[in-house]
Amino acid sequence: MKNRLSVIIPAYNSEKTISICLDSIYCSSYLPEEVIVVDDASSDNTVDIVKKYPCRLLKNKKNKGQSASRNKGAKISKGNLLLFIDSDIEIKKDSIKQAVNSLMKNTDICGVVGTYDKYNRYDNLLSQYKHFYMVFLYLSSEMHINWTDTAFLLIKKKDYLAVGGLDESIKESVNEDYKLGIILTQDNRKILLDKQVKIAHHRHLDLKKFTQMEYLRGRNGMIINLTNIFFRKLKDKALAKTFKISLALTPLIYLFFLLSLFIARSWPAIILIILVLTYLLINIRFLSFLSKEKSLFFVISSFFIIFFDMTISLIGGSAGLLKFILGERI
Repeated sequence: MKNRLSVIIPAYNSEKTISICLDSIYCSSYLPEEVIVVDDASSDNTVDIVKKYPCRLLKNKKNKGQSASRNKGAKISKGNLLLFIDSDIEIKKDSIKQAVNSLMKNTDICGVVGTYDKYNRYDNLLSQYKHFYMVFLYLSSEMHINWTDTAFLLIKKKDYLAVGGLDESIKESVNEDYKLGIILTQDNRKILLDKQVKIAHHRHLDLKKFTQMEYLRGRNGMIINLTNIFFRKLKDKALAKTFKISLALTPLIYLFFLLSLFIARSWPAIILIILVLTYLLINIRFLSFLSKEKSLFFVISSFFIIFFDMTISLIGGSAGLLKFILGERI
């Protein structure tokens, strides 16, 4: 049977990037049968821009979140293959072709996730830090993964629908694809991280957006992991060891910093120094990776951003723990 590909793009106030995304798709060496854009009640010019392209445009009357938008597109799609792309993604000319070839060659996998290239059009510190962190994380990951990334996810429609698609109760675009990967792989489905599939992610993060995103990542991630541990009996393999250890060290650093201020002895300060050096050692591979791409100022700044990132994730994780205790499940 000939493969039929449907590209599905959720869009919410995406006027700055949606044309870049659509241009890259229509310039692809592998053209899809259809491109479905699901507008999630945008208040900017997103819809007017999309209407200039030969897309199928669906509109949500009110904002429902990216999971609901992707599921809506999947249900009415014609293809047996679904390609989810974020509205701020620019694919390369051969990205789709490479992903489809990988999916067809590896008959035991249900989906293919793409990887980020090093270019992000936004040069501010937080945007660049998060972008390069994702680049490093994906380059360091194994070939077979138990998570997905809907920034670029090619998946067999039958497998996507078999697990009910994305969890629409997760309205924020944080961790919904992480959960999807866990659900897909619990029934021995496999997901391939194809490092030959390159995409450019044009995401702008200011302090507010960065803090909100990392808080939600920590909160939702905690609820998902606790739900898995206590109800699905699944082991989490998605979180990097460096992240887990850094997260565990963060409250200890705060504790011994406070002790060093209020206890007139040397041992709290010595332990604090040891903890900070351990923190540095744990993240040295990422910082070394950055040193080959960025300035010394950026590398030093990133060390402090990591600590800030872990702090926000820890606060989010604590909120997730409380919500789980109170009965929330994801």
